[in-house]
Amino acid sequence: MGGVVAVSADIRIEEASKAEIEEVLMNSEKLKDVFLNAAKSKGTYEA
Repeated sequence: MGGVVAVSADIRIEEASKAEIEEVLMNSEKLKDVFLNAAKSKGTYEA
């Protein structure tokens, strides 16, 4: 992308269980990977 990129998200789950928190974190990692893979395939990102 050639520069600094920041992403911010607000996820609210009242009284979230440990399992729910872990699921949110896992899905966040998956979404990061999807974004980076899409950027790489379009030639807009170099690792």
